[in-house]
Amino acid sequence: MPQNESVFQPIVTVETRLTKQDYRRFLYFTLYFKKAFFIPVAFICALLVGVLWGTVQTGFSLPLFFTGFFGTLLFLAAVLVIRVEWRLYRRVKQDTDGTFEKYDTIRFGEVLVEIDSQVMNASGQCGYDRFQQVLETNSQFLLYPDPRICSIVPKHNITKEEQEALSALLRKNTGLRYQRRRWSV
Repeated sequence: MPQNESVFQPIVTVETRLTKQDYRRFLYFTLYFKKAFFIPVAFICALLVGVLWGTVQTGFSLPLFFTGFFGTLLFLAAVLVIRVEWRLYRRVKQDTDGTFEKYDTIRFGEVLVEIDSQVMNASGQCGYDRFQQVLETNSQFLLYPDPRICSIVPKHNITKEEQEALSALLRKNTGLRYQRRRWSV
């Protein structure tokens, strides 16, 4: 082996399999919590409906306000759940390559990430600069090489020490593209 050729040394290795629950969490996060837009808008809409509903009669009725407010919040929560469950149902139904049954091995090194994918039947290496965004939630690491493509690394597949090491490694190597989101499903 030549002197200047480096050998890939993984710091954290993750054997991961995407489950339906992991994908459900990903959908809730990306559809409603990633941009932090849905929750304030839903709350404001519920307030407006509550005010309009409360002033239907002459004057202001507090019971009607609360009925309109909480009714709207319940309606929006139902829409949220139905939308996520419908997307999950469609994704599972269209899963012809067995995404939810096969394992991926991801090795995180000091400067490279190595991925062996049973799903795509391929392997390769890439630098941390390839990730446009890296998000850490309470239950997952989300690696975005492209805005429309995401690699999901569930935290339940790795130990607490590996989670901390991976978090520090991603923070160090991706800089401002790394974000920690404490509120998630």
